Amino acid sequence: MRKSRLALSGAAAAGAIAISGLAAAPMASASAAASVTGSYAYYNSSTNVLTSRDTRVDGVSSVAQLRYVSNGTTYIATLTNSQGSGEQAQAQSSGLRGSVYVRACLNNRSAGTGVYGCSGWVATAA
Repeated sequence: MRKSRLALSGAAAAGAIAISGLAAAPMASASAAASVTGSYAYYNSSTNVLTSRDTRVDGVSSVAQLRYVSNGTTYIATLTNSQGSGEQAQAQSSGLRGSVYVRACLNNRSAGTGVYGCSGWVATAA
């Protein structure tokens, strides 16, 4: 009888340790990336930073867009990298919750095209 009580107590203690270990485990950060020829967009949810990387020196700007819902309203944040190459990053509102989407686009500002040639939206949970 004592053996079964000890075994049961040991199993219960091991289970409690495993459960508390799961509860204390940090949540993985969710990030998303998208690209089209000449533009790469990346969103890092742990830092709330949106990055637009111009991957082609061609006079066309790279654009990163972030779509999210806050208080029932859908917002699209647009970051245009008009440096000609390299990357530009911008912190977003903290506390984005739920589904957050990112996409990469282009913008030929000198030709007045506006945002065009976008990738599809790539989802992540913030």
